[in-house]
Amino acid sequence: MPDLMRLIVNERAEALYIYPSAAPVLEVNRKLHRLEGAKLTPAGVDELFYNVTDTGRCSEFERNGMVSFSHRFDDTAVFQIIAFREDGHARLQIRRLDVA
Repeated sequence: MPDLMRLIVNERAEALYIYPSAAPVLEVNRKLHRLEGAKLTPAGVDELFYNVTDTGRCSEFERNGMVSFSHRFDDTAVFQIIAFREDGHARLQIRRLDVA
């Protein structure tokens, strides 16, 4: 996840969308760009989520099927992370909050 957050910062992107069975999609200047590389598995999406959250938020996600929280990254950016379940699998939206 740190590499993906660094990519958002370096590309001055607004958001990154992560879904199972697809490569992540970067939003830059309101345009969507699919990243090159392998498609993420459902387990891979779960792993990305669990790497940036704590036990309480994991429990909330498991209980409600959705959670949203702020995450500070390397003192360079603040992100809103939204995780939700759709069709039984986690999906993530990572939105940079400090973009002008």
